[in-house]
Amino acid sequence: MKAANVVVLGESGVGKTAIIQRLVTNVFDTQYHSTLGVRVWRKDYTPCEITFYFHDVQGVHMPDALLKTYTGAADAYILVCDAPRRRTASSTEFYWAERIEPKKPVILVENKVDMVKNLVVHAKALFRLEQKMRAKGINVCYSTVTSAKTGFHLSKILQKAGEACLRTLSSQ
Repeated sequence: MKAANVVVLGESGVGKTAIIQRLVTNVFDTQYHSTLGVRVWRKDYTPCEITFYFHDVQGVHMPDALLKTYTGAADAYILVCDAPRRRTASSTEFYWAERIEPKKPVILVENKVDMVKNLVVHAKALFRLEQKMRAKGINVCYSTVTSAKTGFHLSKILQKAGEACLRTLSSQ
């Protein structure tokens, strides 16, 4: 199996750890645990013959030089924002997206859609965010609304991350 580093970024509390934990163990923990620094999770994904190393980066902003040590080694990124807290989409666009290598594949995720009333409104907002990021030259290869709690659309994230990482690894 090929190994791929996927760096997961977003504000504190958007559900980065919950998404990764659900992807790796298929468990949703109702307790909130703040990530300090970076935690690495491993997932063998046989449909793409790839081993993911998900780098769960703390949501509290760290010095750019330190953050770059993680983002620079990425084969792909997952940028996460939070449906109930719309301001996290702005920070995804104006903070996190400025700290990645724009040519590497990005999966854009709006989490916690189980907590909102109108899914269509949030899907449209995510589409607009995707278009803004593409206009800035960021390689958004997939975007989706999801719920770590219910597992909604999470398998698609694995599939798209696998496809994107295989393209990145084969071009190196």
